[in-house]
Amino acid sequence: WLKHFASRLSLDIGALFPVFPPTTGGVGGVMADKMTLKDLELEGKRVLIRVDFNVPQDKADPTKITNTQRIDGAMPTIKYCLDKKAKAVVLCSHLGRPDGSKVDKYSMAPVAKCLETI
Repeated sequence: WLKHFASRLSLDIGALFPVFPPTTGGVGGVMADKMTLKDLELEGKRVLIRVDFNVPQDKADPTKITNTQRIDGAMPTIKYCLDKKAKAVVLCSHLGRPDGSKVDKYSMAPVAKCLETI
């Protein structure tokens, strides 16, 4: 849709997004021409990954994670970056910040502890 939109405005997509050229292949269409981690040279680079670690926690003890499915789902990507010798893999996520204030029960510390065990 972006190429169609840009063509109607007589814009060059490469001029709008010059940093990473799209890959070729896939099953037709614009969405098939997207980059993946496999298209990047990760060795010696810092990699920032936005992860969805909004995991369910025990109501009585919020330091306990009751389902690690989201963490487990992110592990292949994290391991891939480490296997490709990334200098650092930085994960960013959040559990919430009601009314803009810090609430201990929404700390990412239980998630970090769970990641250490995997």
